[in-house]
Amino acid sequence: MAPCGYEEWHQGANKRSYNMEVTSQPGAFEPKEFHSGLMSCCDDMGVCCCGLFCLPCLGCTIASDMNECCLCGLGMPMRSVYRTKYNLQGSMCNDWVVNFFCFHCAACQLKRDIDIRKSNGTFKLMFGFDRIPILVPRPIVTSQPSAFQPKDFQSDLCGCCEDMGICCCGLFCLPCLGCSIASDMNECCLCGLGMAMRSVYRTKYNLQGSMLNDSCVVNFCMPCAACQLKRDIEMRKRTGMF
Repeated sequence: MAPCGYEEWHQGANKRSYNMEVTSQPGAFEPKEFHSGLMSCCDDMGVCCCGLFCLPCLGCTIASDMNECCLCGLGMPMRSVYRTKYNLQGSMCNDWVVNFFCFHCAACQLKRDIDIRKSNGTFKLMFGFDRIPILVPRPIVTSQPSAFQPKDFQSDLCGCCEDMGICCCGLFCLPCLGCSIASDMNECCLCGLGMAMRSVYRTKYNLQGSMLNDSCVVNFCMPCAACQLKRDIEMRKRTGMF
């Protein structure tokens, strides 16, 4: 027989255990810096020598690490995608400047950062966060199997009739549409159009595709690609997912 008052105490304990707050480490989701400096070639002489004497080989290695086509390992788009995936400080404009003025150093820095993440076990983590929220106490959490699987764009590439305003803007004033996209993504107005923006957006919102696919879509149908991107942004704004 349970002691007097035991049931009330037990029910109160259960309520307290289910009402525990979810706490997270301060700054866990703030943008971080690269693990290695842009000019820190001495941190890994092997990577430095590879970048100096066989830059295409280094590019292929980076592309392989990122599960992309070997043609996409070097350049500003790869750096922007990597930053977005692992929540690193910077901007697309900054990525362009770094790659334009110091192409070899940018590639070596990227490869060193990849190798460091591999060594500390954070390379395959979702968005590469070094710290994750802490749940107190630790409950049994069930999640849907498809929760983190890549999704499709919410609008088709040729679905212009879904938003005629965006379609007309892309048809008659494509630079204006590009500036609008860049503003939505908090990037420089010069970066709204092109493969890099599409790849960064896909990475940020976990959408299906690849950098090679982005390049083909943008090169062969830039207005349609820009309109699709803008429509997807507007849909996410309406649903509160942007």
